[in-house]
Amino acid sequence: MKSLDLLKMLIRRYPEHSVWQATAAYEFIAESEDKDVLNFGEKMVIPFGKAGKVHPVKSFYAGLILEKNGETEKAMAFYNALATGDDFKEQSYKLNAMMKVAKYQMARNPTEAKATLERLVRYKGYVDAKDGLYKEAKEMLSKL
Repeated sequence: MKSLDLLKMLIRRYPEHSVWQATAAYEFIAESEDKDVLNFGEKMVIPFGKAGKVHPVKSFYAGLILEKNGETEKAMAFYNALATGDDFKEQSYKLNAMMKVAKYQMARNPTEAKATLERLVRYKGYVDAKDGLYKEAKEMLSKL
C-alpha cells in the first residue's frame, strides 16, 4: 500500500481523531498535492483557527494547506498571525510566513510589505539557515 493510499484510508476511517491536530499531521497534509487530502486538510485547520492560538509549525502549515486549496485570504490570516510581533523570531516558519505576507502585500500594500521585509531582515541573526530568504528580502526591499 502506498503512503498516499494509507493516508486516505486513515482520513476515511478516523476523520475526527485527535491525531489530525498534531503538528506532524499538518506538515504531512500540507506537503500533499492530492486534492482530497488537501480538502480534508482545509476542514482540519478549522478548529485550530477557531482556537485563535498561534503555533509556528501549525500556523504556517495551516496557511499552506489553505493556499494550496486556493483560499489565499484565509491562508494569509494564518501567515499574518505568525508573522506579526516578535514571538517565534528564532523559528524559520515565522520567516517563511513573513515572506509570504510580504509577497502578498507587494502589489496591495507596499508600505506593509516593506515593514514586514524590514522585520524579516532584522531577524536574520536568529536563523542562519535561511540566508536565501534574507537575500530575497533584501532584493525585494531594494525595489520598494
